[in-house]
Amino acid sequence: MWGGIGFLLGIACAQHLVSLPAWWLGSILALCLGGVQYLLAKSSRGVIQRRLAALRVEGSPHRHKSGQKIKPFISRLVLLGIGFGVALSYAVYQAQSRLDDSLQTLYANKISHVQLRVSSIALYHDNAVQFDAEILPTSSTKSGLPHSICVFWSLVSGFHLYQTPKAKNFPDIRPGQVWEMSLLLKNPNTLINPGGFDNEQFLFRENIRAVGTVKNTPHLIGEKHTWYTYIQAWRHDLRQHMQHYLKDKRYGAILIALLMGDQQGITQEDWQLFNRTGMTHLVSISGSHITMLSGLAMALCLWCLKRVHWRTHYLADRVDVTLLAGMVGVMVALGYCLLAGWGVPAQRTFLMLLGAYLCTCFRYTMTYRS
Repeated sequence: MWGGIGFLLGIACAQHLVSLPAWWLGSILALCLGGVQYLLAKSSRGVIQRRLAALRVEGSPHRHKSGQKIKPFISRLVLLGIGFGVALSYAVYQAQSRLDDSLQTLYANKISHVQLRVSSIALYHDNAVQFDAEILPTSSTKSGLPHSICVFWSLVSGFHLYQTPKAKNFPDIRPGQVWEMSLLLKNPNTLINPGGFDNEQFLFRENIRAVGTVKNTPHLIGEKHTWYTYIQAWRHDLRQHMQHYLKDKRYGAILIALLMGDQQGITQEDWQLFNRTGMTHLVSISGSHITMLSGLAMALCLWCLKRVHWRTHYLADRVDVTLLAGMVGVMVALGYCLLAGWGVPAQRTFLMLLGAYLCTCFRYTMTYRS
């Protein structure tokens, strides 16, 4: 517990640093305190016990009690310091890695010819397409370009002062596609008004280190997937199939948002209605939605397993069907979290459900052994 408290304190301390120190300083602190903890644990079995025995012989019970109180206190402080050092080292390393992956000034506001892989579901506007992408390392790729960027592809040419015409033909941007593009890269730089949305902070949190505008005509090379792009491609295909049936429906975009967390089709009028009625949080997929679906799958599986026969006996009489139903609930939660985009709230909910299931399995194992 004390190590966990120290870990949280280390993460909180890293958020308030004016400048980042060397990431290995926290690791050295954790290693030194780990050695101290090892010596304390080793000495407690031999030297400390002999000294306390000598104190008891000499008739100093007060010093014996104080020794018993001081040792656990020092051990807790050491565990607190180990957690603090590990967390500080980890947070500083992650922050420094993200800051180093930036667009160098030499290539800022200039056109760069790159190959990139689409890594997110595309957002379609009236006259443009926007998506996140990863710059692939090639022989012509410059070393000063960041790994993750946001691409803005305008489909209408020319300057329009009063009204921008809508585009007619939109390219099919699917996660995992590899494109060859000429991009005008810029560092994220947006207006920061008091009380307004800080888009620059949002892009930094999403690890978007540059914004690129498409120039000339891009060329599609093929597809090259990772496990993350496979998930996003699955979500892209599901959204297309749903839009085929729900595009003319009044609340079709809301149904898509409730199923897979894609909110780009919701109109501004609906958002105002949700804000006024306090239902904004219901549109996004949260931990309650995932837990409810997982619990429903677990209850349905448990109901079915209790009625399964195995060699003239019910299956529930031979094995603990609650563990099998719990496994089904965890798998359903994992699938729904992947469908929702595997964001931080989805990851947190899945880890909590997985931890509860593992604790149940551990308790069942310990009860069986005893």
